[in-house]
Amino acid sequence: MAIGVEFHLSANLAILLATAGSIAFIVFPIMLGVISRHRGLTWQESGWIAMALQMGMLAGTLAALLFGRLQVSRRAVLIGSAALGAAASVLIACSANVVVLVCLEFATGAAAGCMFSIAGSLLALFPQPERNFAFTLGLQALCGSGYSALLLYLEGRIGNASAEVSIAGWFIAVFLLAYLLQGESVNSEIRKVLREESRPIDLRSGCAVLGLMSFQMAVLAIWLYSDRIGQRWGFSAASVDASIALGNLAAVPAGLLAAALRDRLGHPLITIASTGIVVAAEMFILWPQNYSSFALSQGVLNFGWALGLAYYIGLVVKVDDSGRSMRLVPVAVVIASAITPVFVAAFGRGGDLNSLAAICAAFGATAVGLTVLGARPRRQPLVAR
Repeated sequence: MAIGVEFHLSANLAILLATAGSIAFIVFPIMLGVISRHRGLTWQESGWIAMALQMGMLAGTLAALLFGRLQVSRRAVLIGSAALGAAASVLIACSANVVVLVCLEFATGAAAGCMFSIAGSLLALFPQPERNFAFTLGLQALCGSGYSALLLYLEGRIGNASAEVSIAGWFIAVFLLAYLLQGESVNSEIRKVLREESRPIDLRSGCAVLGLMSFQMAVLAIWLYSDRIGQRWGFSAASVDASIALGNLAAVPAGLLAAALRDRLGHPLITIASTGIVVAAEMFILWPQNYSSFALSQGVLNFGWALGLAYYIGLVVKVDDSGRSMRLVPVAVVIASAITPVFVAAFGRGGDLNSLAAICAAFGATAVGLTVLGARPRRQPLVAR
């Protein structure tokens, strides 16, 4: 992402920005349940709201790219996005009209997508970006799980409006963190990296990025609809939301494990294994034996998701040490989040479990295939003797 670097900041600050900027997406299945239950929305209306958030995130990501090309200050974009997200979150709590809710959710998604894209591009500028992303995933899971529990508490004790307004606090956190970014001229090394971004990436790098995107789509094809799937099997809305919130905690040890292991076992092995874990867990979510197996599968899914995502990112870094492909990672993640509901709507046959399983397995197989292609050794040029 060719956005001029105007700040002196630590990797820790970038991790905090990426965490706070992504909470709206992490807790969205629970938030969607809160919004839908207290307004009596149909599944179709809830689907429109979900689609609005995903499309908003895609629009926000594309806007971040545009602002980058126009050399707009990252600090200004972060502050503006945070203000938009906070305002939209407050207005959602005051709205009951579905059309208005869709528009406001789109604005929330656009703010979140723009913030995450910029924060992700900042993480890519520091040494060991895959380790930075691993720590970010762990912190996102920890904050997301704790906040999910808070949402359920606020909904039950105070009311749905308090739960819906509370998401504005994360946007305010980004607003305040953005003010910590201090203006500073770009050093020569980062200038060189940004100049090289305009050069095309090679086939191996492209396969690694697309593999990451396919992996993300395999996860979201089921995870985004966990609330509906659980209730279809007769589990209460509260128990399903609790399983999602607790399941998020499994990503914490996964992120720490990825940061500790680094490349000791090899990126292809871990990415393929984690993809298998994710697909297997999602099969148990689709066809749980009981509530305990459903809740446990949520934890296994999040563990495989966090571990796999860290290593898919690590593979991108490994095959392209220039850093150009790394700055496509936030874009790939958001695009996956935006287009997965489209695939599910087109091929899911109205929520048919067999169709959802086929979609998940297809994305998983695609991710593994692209990983194998991306991890192939680079061909050495022939030298005439």
